[in-house]
Amino acid sequence: LALGTTDVTPLEMARAYATLANHGMRPEPLVVERVETASGEVLVEREPRLEQVLDRNVADTVAWILQQNIRSGTGTGARLPWPAMGKTGTAQSFSDASFAGATPELAAVVWMGFAPDPATGVIPTMENVRGRSVTGGSFPATIWRKFMTAALNGVEHSGFSTPTLSGEVMRPEPVDCTDPRYAALRPDIPEGEDGEGDDEGSAEQETGEVPGHLRGLECIEPSPEPTPSPCFVEAECPEGQEPTPTPSPSKTPDIGLDCFPFCGREDPRSPGPSPTPSKQPSPKATASPKPSPSESPGGTEEDCFPFCDTGDAGDDEEGDDG
Repeated sequence: LALGTTDVTPLEMARAYATLANHGMRPEPLVVERVETASGEVLVEREPRLEQVLDRNVADTVAWILQQNIRSGTGTGARLPWPAMGKTGTAQSFSDASFAGATPELAAVVWMGFAPDPATGVIPTMENVRGRSVTGGSFPATIWRKFMTAALNGVEHSGFSTPTLSGEVMRPEPVDCTDPRYAALRPDIPEGEDGEGDDEGSAEQETGEVPGHLRGLECIEPSPEPTPSPCFVEAECPEGQEPTPTPSPSKTPDIGLDCFPFCGREDPRSPGPSPTPSKQPSPKATASPKPSPSESPGGTEEDCFPFCDTGDAGDDEEGDDG
């Protein structure tokens, strides 16, 4: 197996899963357990050796988590009629695929892959095996299920121990449900709209339930539509003029005039003259008079422009209409 950053063998993986299924007691692998003569005389017999390498509750907790993968995760293809745990494995470019799992009675691992090409040393990929790419949840999970069903036929089955769960439960961050990986969180989207989905399928997909690995997640709330600014356009005063300071507080409703300078003239929102006189306009630019807010109710587009060096916008429109 070449999964993760370190190569391991199927035997090493089977030993690890047997340790989890046995409450943290790691077994010593035995190739030969007993040697007998033709007459039945026992010549050699070895008892399995066990070593406690994991805290019992830690091992039981991991086993409980791996049971969820077979029930509603990528390992549903390995589901047995008895309690079982397991995990799929798929290497980059589909060069390796595996399924490792166990019941309280037996641990087993299935690996699929090709040996390197003797001439080139390149490992052939499994991107087209019977018309599909091989993942750990496809053929390896199916083979594991069929083997375990036959091997455990007639065996009395027991269940896994229930772990004691403790610690702080962290609430996961909301996820972007427009991502196809989280499509199951959006019941309003028909099945298959976001792609082909999980190769192995699951009972949750058939019943409409949220898969186990997505439970507890929430979608990011859509951001509210931004409120459009009441301002129409930014404006600058001609050279030699400065904006008239706005009196504070303003006694008239805000119609977006904070965004515009009133060059050489009074702030239309002010009930009287500006408290600070502005500089006189240059000969090139003469501010045209503008009615006070009392004469022109409401905030119009013309109210938002400093009519410096040109006629009033309303006058221009009347001339165009004429």
